[in-house]
Amino acid sequence: MTQESFFFEANGRRLLGVYFPVTAEAPRRSTAALLFGGFAGEHVICRPHLVAFARLLQAEGIPSLRFDYTGYGDSEGEFTAATMEQMGDDAMAALKQLSRRSARDRFMLLGVRLGATVAAQVAGLRPDVSELVLWEPVPDTWKYIYAELRQTVAMQTLLFRDVKVTRDQIVENVMAGKPSLVDGYDMNCIDDGFALGREFIESVKGVDLVANPPRTRARTLLLHLRERPGRAPKALVALAAALEEQGANCELDVVQQQTAMWKHGRYYMTHSPLVYERTLSWLRDGVVGG
Repeated sequence: MTQESFFFEANGRRLLGVYFPVTAEAPRRSTAALLFGGFAGEHVICRPHLVAFARLLQAEGIPSLRFDYTGYGDSEGEFTAATMEQMGDDAMAALKQLSRRSARDRFMLLGVRLGATVAAQVAGLRPDVSELVLWEPVPDTWKYIYAELRQTVAMQTLLFRDVKVTRDQIVENVMAGKPSLVDGYDMNCIDDGFALGREFIESVKGVDLVANPPRTRARTLLLHLRERPGRAPKALVALAAALEEQGANCELDVVQQQTAMWKHGRYYMTHSPLVYERTLSWLRDGVVGG
């Protein structure tokens, strides 16, 4: 399997793209796939999982493109500039590259975590999106970011043996453009050290996929990924129903594996075979790309 790395322009910045063309032996499909990574550290952890799936898509005759958002990985720009709107703009620019390189005019969007949320938003703007795959999407983005700040608070107990700055104080300081300095450390970040900016927080506060679902009629697979047996959470059940109301043919399922795709768990994993198997089965059932 081959892949081609290149840079493309989006709003004056050079972003990294990695294109996975199909082989001559693969079946011919009319669909190409755009792959959306997660937020901050999850983007790094999920990257090998997306690459592994891209290579499986090659064998299915579906070319794909993985890209780094503004301020992520090898792309230009500051991390704090990667608002929800900017991520969507980056994806639109990546779709142009994917269309040109693949000569396809129908697209499957596949995202993981916050990337799945961005993918759903983009699908609502693109009638040429025929398939939408959401691996553990984040329906309420502000609730997700606020929960991530728990790790920043927990980190303080390790560094200082006490909580010096609460989550609400961090948010207040970020919105005011002020650092949350404690012994030289700026706590205006999530646990992996990724800085938070006012524009980013403003952008995530405006996204709730259940309250404002994207208007897409794309055939949709929504997967809940968990480490222990159980059902999909109420938020994802509600999201599936909201997408159905907008006209999408949405299927919700649960996949259990040892370590969540976006975590450094007890077992280090760079592949998610059960997730891939379920997704490919769904694609084949729909005869994706014709």
